[in-house]
Amino acid sequence: MTNKRTIATIFLLSLIVLLSLYLRVAGQSRSGLGFNETIHVYAVKSLMEKGKPELPSGKIYNRALLFTHTVALSFKLLGVSELSALCQVSYSEYCRLLLFFS
Repeated sequence: MTNKRTIATIFLLSLIVLLSLYLRVAGQSRSGLGFNETIHVYAVKSLMEKGKPELPSGKIYNRALLFTHTVALSFKLLGVSELSALCQVSYSEYCRLLLFFS
């Protein structure tokens, strides 16, 4: 009985997480990138082209380098687009939630 209950709970939670992820990405794609995400996109494009996260002003953007590199990986896998940046933003938010609640 507990095994079936555990499987049902995991299935339901997975369904809720996937649905919320879809709604998050769909809602975010309508509103576009925020200010912080735009800065990361500039840094990621420079990272991919020049090998360093540089902003259009010429300053090196070394804040949240792990996030910048994961967005670069997302761009390499999915192509450079707003949707691939939004997928990475949503993914990192879910990872933070999982770390917080585990």
